[in-house]
Amino acid sequence: MSAFIKTDFHVHPNYSFDATHESIDDYCRRALDLGLSQICFTPHYTSLPIVIEKFGYVRKNGQKFPVTGDWLSEYIEEARSADRKFSKKGLRVFSGLEIDYDNDIHDALKKRLTVEHKLDYMLGSVHIVHDGLDIMVPGDAGDIFGKMSINAFFDIYFANVEKIIDSGLFKCIAHLEGYRRFGTRVNPNYANPAFILFIRLDRVFKKWLKIQWFLK
Repeated sequence: MSAFIKTDFHVHPNYSFDATHESIDDYCRRALDLGLSQICFTPHYTSLPIVIEKFGYVRKNGQKFPVTGDWLSEYIEEARSADRKFSKKGLRVFSGLEIDYDNDIHDALKKRLTVEHKLDYMLGSVHIVHDGLDIMVPGDAGDIFGKMSINAFFDIYFANVEKIIDSGLFKCIAHLEGYRRFGTRVNPNYANPAFILFIRLDRVFKKWLKIQWFLK
């Protein structure tokens, strides 16, 4: 029987605009305290043209920098330096990003992140579903969930999830039910499984199993 590995592959360090100011090393020390054996950092990488001006930045030394700017090399090296330091103490450290995906940016993502920077891990997520509004931002979420029907929302949301899977770029889907956080404040049925058609989840999981098998 293989040993249980305690990991966290969805961690936003201080590069991420929605994170606290703790550094990669700070998180690594905390990970050791919690008994983790692996950790992967996933700052938000907002590269969708429709929201690039609104959310397309990262933090570096407390300052805002464009997400398309020259910061990735520094971030990846910081993560790899942490891996060299903390692997001696039993913690492997990986560099990743959490990314909203669209087919139009596929080639640019693949070239920049997998070829030029050789990122360890790409975590796919869906935040944007309508008019550049973000389901994880309270003000935006109120507009989204207040104006769209549940079926209309799920049509777009799960279509975007399928795009992530079909791209073949990603290892995991982040917070598949993330819409519940603010959606339920407008309509409690967002937390009711009966309102998600089984066929939506069936398609997603069948695609995911097929892609992961192929990637092996």
